[in-house]
Amino acid sequence: MEWMLGIDILTVMNVHMTPNFLSLFLIAISLLYLSLIIVSFKKVKPYIALLFGVSYIFAMYFGLMLSLSL
Repeated sequence: MEWMLGIDILTVMNVHMTPNFLSLFLIAISLLYLSLIIVSFKKVKPYIALLFGVSYIFAMYFGLMLSLSL
């Protein structure tokens, strides 16, 4: 938007990435779910991979959201 208007837009909030224990733990759990997706495609039914995929998305999302601070 700034390049369209030709001016700098100043924001009030600055978002920083400050990982804490819980956010790093959730990101680690999401990586575990990612590995379970790969294993379940090869050895188990693909429907279980869908469950692991949804769990991966939620764990990664909440892990990244908890690591953000304003």
